[in-house]
Amino acid sequence: MYFNIVPNTALMLLWVAFWLHLLGVALQRLWALARAGRLRLPAVPAALLVFYPTFYGAWAVVNYLNEGFYMLKSQLFFCATELVATHCLYLMLDSQLQPSVALLATPLAITAAHLYIAVGSEGVLWGLFISTIKVPNTRDILLMAGDVAQLLYFG
Repeated sequence: MYFNIVPNTALMLLWVAFWLHLLGVALQRLWALARAGRLRLPAVPAALLVFYPTFYGAWAVVNYLNEGFYMLKSQLFFCATELVATHCLYLMLDSQLQPSVALLATPLAITAAHLYIAVGSEGVLWGLFISTIKVPNTRDILLMAGDVAQLLYFG
């Protein structure tokens, strides 16, 4: 791993600090809910599966800023929408929360859009669906698993 010393370096460091802070807040919340006996257990598998795509996307932004990659805007879209869906799921971890229709519908719409974009228009996950590819790439499976888990949980 390396960082280019470019005008984006300060932005990359702030971005990493922001996401590390979010990770700390999420882990503190999980621990507090578990200790209080308020952890909604059916939501835990989905919460664990969204961890990878959420933080993978954040790290991809760092790489794109570091290299000046042209897909930065697309990755920022996925990061922002993934963060909203993940936040909804982490709210649902509290068994005392009575979910509103908006809290349930938001992640459903986001994850459905992610899957449509990834499989349909961008073809990002094409390796999962072409029979000549013998071993699907683990990254694609893990990225899709978070969205599928949220569709199953919120649907």
